Amino acid sequence: MKLREFGLGFVAVGVLSLSVFAQTDPDVKDVGMGRRATYLQTGASTVTFQHYDFSVGVGIRQPGGVINGVQVFGPGSSVIGNGVTATGYSSGFEYQSGTYASLGAFNTAFPVAGSYVVNIDTSIAGTPPDYVVEYLWPTNATSTFPTTMPVLTSLGGYWSGGSLYLDVTQNQSFTWSYGDYGLGSPTDVDGITLEIELSMSGNVFDYSSIGSNSTGTTMTTAQHTMVVGQTYNAKLSFGRIVDDGLNNPNSSPQSGIVGAESIAYYLNSTSFTIVAIPEPSTYALMAVGLGLVALPWLRRRFSRR
Repeated sequence: MKLREFGLGFVAVGVLSLSVFAQTDPDVKDVGMGRRATYLQTGASTVTFQHYDFSVGVGIRQPGGVINGVQVFGPGSSVIGNGVTATGYSSGFEYQSGTYASLGAFNTAFPVAGSYVVNIDTSIAGTPPDYVVEYLWPTNATSTFPTTMPVLTSLGGYWSGGSLYLDVTQNQSFTWSYGDYGLGSPTDVDGITLEIELSMSGNVFDYSSIGSNSTGTTMTTAQHTMVVGQTYNAKLSFGRIVDDGLNNPNSSPQSGIVGAESIAYYLNSTSFTIVAIPEPSTYALMAVGLGLVALPWLRRRFSRR
């Protein structure tokens, strides 16, 4: 879910969290709607734009949560996404749009002005929907995509063949610069996330900085589960939360889904590939070992001449 790509970093820090004084809802963990610009990094300073896309996610509470169905309506009450039955330990609901090469085409397909409504049917008895979350995207000039393109700098790794090679047996330092951090609307909340995962099997490293403009982080060996020889997918994202779905006219209840997170956000996300390698001394030992294996063969070869 794209919500997990950026939004759950906010959950961890507690920004825009809903009331948790009452017992949390047994079914819904989080709801999010994102407008995303994607990039691809293949070198220390080589980053290329890929596309724009739009996503909606409803996370299921685990274990035992039930989401019977989800419908998403865009401006004009047009249906843009339908969900299917999901139970505990399932990923919940996700709507993912097609991709758009230009911002103009993207905004035509998914206008900023207008109401986006998420209807959620859960285990609560009665006529669905049990919850309605409405997102109103701000139309001011500052509540929009960050202007900064995420670029990761690795102080201990090196780029080769379009991938970042990291010695995962040592602590690694990363830096970046979110140039227009905090320059959105005064009610917006900006944040940064860095995620590393092995295929679809889950993240092996998570970092988030919400509400403060960090310029980097150190990934210690105790903070990740990366394995030498594996190739990982990674994303560095600069985001801007612009609405929490509360107090909007069609949200029900307007107090929110108890204990669940709800956000609408803009996201600039740069993907790259990490190759996990051993420390250089390991290569030296490997070279010595290969030399010892080859030495007897070379002696026999030259003794025949």
